[in-house]
Amino acid sequence: MPLFELALLLSAALWLAGVVGPTLLLRMGLCRPNFKGIMVPNSYGIVLAIWLLLAIVGTAAVIKGVSFEPAPIVLLIGFTLLGCADDLWGDRRMGGIKGHWTAFWRRKRITTGFVKMIGGAALAIGAVYWSKPSESVIALIRDAATIALMANSFNLLDVRPGRTTACGLALGGVGLLFTLYNLKAGSAETVYLLVLIEAAYFTEYLMDSRAEVMLGDSGSNLLGAMLGWGLIKLAPPPLRWVALSLLVAFHLFTERWSLSEVIERQPILRWLDRRTGAR
Repeated sequence: MPLFELALLLSAALWLAGVVGPTLLLRMGLCRPNFKGIMVPNSYGIVLAIWLLLAIVGTAAVIKGVSFEPAPIVLLIGFTLLGCADDLWGDRRMGGIKGHWTAFWRRKRITTGFVKMIGGAALAIGAVYWSKPSESVIALIRDAATIALMANSFNLLDVRPGRTTACGLALGGVGLLFTLYNLKAGSAETVYLLVLIEAAYFTEYLMDSRAEVMLGDSGSNLLGAMLGWGLIKLAPPPLRWVALSLLVAFHLFTERWSLSEVIERQPILRWLDRRTGAR
């Protein structure tokens, strides 16, 4: 099958997912009130994950010489399932790494957020080691922390329509432009993976920005983990240290202040945020 025909088939499948997916989620009871109190399909990340798995298989089968590593596929499935568990059984009154850790340490309560935190860290460490077994311990921790914190960062952003997806599309787009400008041997598979991610989330953004569906933790964690994977595979070590520092700073900031309140108080941020979706 030529590449053009594959692209048409994947586009048709993505369009079908956008038509059928929300209805299936509603029938499965996966719905939540959005920020305006209107019930909409939630956990759309499940739909995206299924499409991405089929797209990865199709791309590997059609494009000669492309074979995806198992590690990012494990990340894709693992972070989607962890996010889905939080969508289904998570306590929305409790949030943040500090909140879930405090619940476990002081009250001996294991929340879905705590499971996601520990499970996400384990998945990230396993994926990085699987892909780069010869890496030093420091590099392993750096790359695994980048993936885990990137996944959680997009989860923190996902409180208003389109905000998470718009940030993901922008970050992924910059990464693709940087990579295509400086394409190295062995990076083609990661580029293909990022292209598939961008395609899937662009389609989702058309609905998300209008507050018609919600990514849920399944979708935001999936997006963050995949972009984190792309970062550690394509960026040079100095840039990875910078990215990790920014992610740590972002988490420290959001533990103390509400991101949405800060955005509302800053005219430029508020203007940019309103360009991403319904408010």
